[in-house]
Amino acid sequence: MSPKIRHSKSSGNVLLALGVIWGLVSLVFLLLGLRTIRTEQHFEATSVTAPGTIISKRVSEKNGIDPSTKRPTVSRTHYLGARFTDDRGRKREFEETVSASLWESAREDDAVEVRYLPGDPAKSRIAGGPGIGQAYLFSGLGALGVLMGLAVVISHRRNRHGAR
Repeated sequence: MSPKIRHSKSSGNVLLALGVIWGLVSLVFLLLGLRTIRTEQHFEATSVTAPGTIISKRVSEKNGIDPSTKRPTVSRTHYLGARFTDDRGRKREFEETVSASLWESAREDDAVEVRYLPGDPAKSRIAGGPGIGQAYLFSGLGALGVLMGLAVVISHRRNRHGAR
């Protein structure tokens, strides 16, 4: 029979507080993810497609320091600019962040498919981007964090009741 390990009351309360904070922060991420999913589903359901052309490519670099290694780091954000004609015959241009792989494969003057909202053509994007997949990932990680926070709270309550 293994001996029961008893933790001090204060360490249990600190763990409980961390679990509650972790769960609440994760809940915010979960709710933001669910809102993004709803927004993406609306965009997919109501947007229309139009032929477009890539008009620009650029990369933005930001220098930083890795906190664990203290080494310099460079983060890169890739942008593609595109032009299309909306359903009212107006030429529109926009720029959006894209994956490094899409940026690498794209060339200026390449034809692309653009998705946009007919009532608000300023809300447009190159078709085939990450879209809703990232929102599901964000929501899933938020849900996992909420479950972890709940597990800490439940474990604390069980230990507290078991110690009586």
